[in-house]
Amino acid sequence: MEPHTTQPGNWMGSTDALPSQDLLVVLQKANQIASTTDRDTLLRGMASLLMDFNQAAAFVLLEPRAKPGEMLVSYSQGVELPPQGVQALCAEITADSPRCLHLPGLGARLVCLLPLAQNNPQRGAVALFDAAQPQLVVSDLLVKRLGSELEKLDLIASVKQQTARMEALVNIIEQISSTLDRDTILRRIISYANDLLNTEFSSLFLVEKNGDIQLYLGSNMPEGKDNKITVPSGQGIIGHVVKSGQTVIVDDVSLDHRHYAQADHMGGVTTRSILAVPLKTRALDLGSKRGGVRERIIGGLEAINKIGSKFTQEDARLLQALANQAATILEIAGIYNEANELFLNAISALAAAIDAKDPYTVGHSQRVSEFAVEIGREMSLNAEEIHQLRIGSLLHDIGKIGMPDAILTKPGLLTLQEDAQIRRHPEMGMRILGHIPKLRPALRAVWEHHERLDGSGYPRGLKGEQVCLAGRIVAVADVFDAITSDRPYRTAMKLKDALAELRQQADVRLDARCVEALVRAHANGRIQTQKERRGRVSASTLMPSRPLFP
Repeated sequence: MEPHTTQPGNWMGSTDALPSQDLLVVLQKANQIASTTDRDTLLRGMASLLMDFNQAAAFVLLEPRAKPGEMLVSYSQGVELPPQGVQALCAEITADSPRCLHLPGLGARLVCLLPLAQNNPQRGAVALFDAAQPQLVVSDLLVKRLGSELEKLDLIASVKQQTARMEALVNIIEQISSTLDRDTILRRIISYANDLLNTEFSSLFLVEKNGDIQLYLGSNMPEGKDNKITVPSGQGIIGHVVKSGQTVIVDDVSLDHRHYAQADHMGGVTTRSILAVPLKTRALDLGSKRGGVRERIIGGLEAINKIGSKFTQEDARLLQALANQAATILEIAGIYNEANELFLNAISALAAAIDAKDPYTVGHSQRVSEFAVEIGREMSLNAEEIHQLRIGSLLHDIGKIGMPDAILTKPGLLTLQEDAQIRRHPEMGMRILGHIPKLRPALRAVWEHHERLDGSGYPRGLKGEQVCLAGRIVAVADVFDAITSDRPYRTAMKLKDALAELRQQADVRLDARCVEALVRAHANGRIQTQKERRGRVSASTLMPSRPLFP
């Protein structure tokens, strides 16, 4: 029997029948509940409020899941739904909601559906069961509020996840550098792949001389076990990755003809979804091609069975970062001598990921690092100081990983709230990196690169010599790149105007010794602006819509 529906007007309830004082109390309670940042607390509170307000027997939240159009019960109070009940509820989520319907499969219970979002029924809905005194006009507003708050919490959770992943990746870099044993490092990499990507297991394959691909390490393989799993050349998803050099994401391997099912049988696993990336190395050709560099693929890294969701492009970038490190480790003859380069490459990858949030700042962290290093050399800093300066300047903007793109790319003046949020990025960078011992010598550059000699900077308003030398160097490098690069809120300054601006701020906001060191390094050709690197000099004029020296 098809569910019987009742039009909204027949069972809507009326706010006119609700005393204004009672309505005010309900809205105040909703505001109190919505102030939480915990999803479970929000759902418990809103479910109880809606059930009490409508004298309903039960509350059910339906939200979309992996398959398009599929809804599942993500939270409930007062009822456990059989599968057919869930299907019936899902079928009734339409743009015409709220609606009231009788579901014979649930004992002819009366159910009211209220969508979480206006004109978007696929965002999800709330179902209220057997409401004795329905007040659906107000309830619809409360459910829309719930939908909005859930969306905000999802965004917050996403940012926290990104930050946690970046913290984990930096920790991985430190852990990789703590041993010289190749197999130990590679086993850690595949273990970290599971943790970072939230997968059941991962595997590292290497190409043999005959072209076949052999499993070298698997996170589900006991240490020391000799597991002879071999995939013939060109077969399987890993074979396609090795042959093409492309990253592959497969959400359901049963639908992909490339899946090499025999590997599952040999390994005693059941593969459902796969993310696979190639292991690429760059080899130096000697002899007649002395100094030539060629790229070759030596294997592949797989993450298998994503838990609770689908693989994403962010997952692919993280796994590729780990794969790049694994490939480098496999090729180097002396791990100790190359560890520092591996560390810096990974730091550069983090910096590039931050810059990539805004197309106008691509390469910014790398340029600032190069400028800062050349300033340091002009000032005769020693090798260790240059090393720490390089790291600190590469990571100076890592705190922006948690900043909304809309603020970073906003053309024009920021609001006071937006400006306050931006000013948190040095401190956020400190929190991300501060617990990693190897990075501690470089952290003051991250924390103090927006401090100014006259105390007008942030986050602490330091003055003069209170600002460390590394912070003063990175400040000059950062400002120089900012004003000589196009941004959404202004075009780049002419070079002569930019140098004049730096000198005008010397010993006011910027350190004069650092400014003059940059000027000398530029005159000697060791520093080039973004546009000089592209072979053209900007003829545009400054159109400031934000302060140059916040």
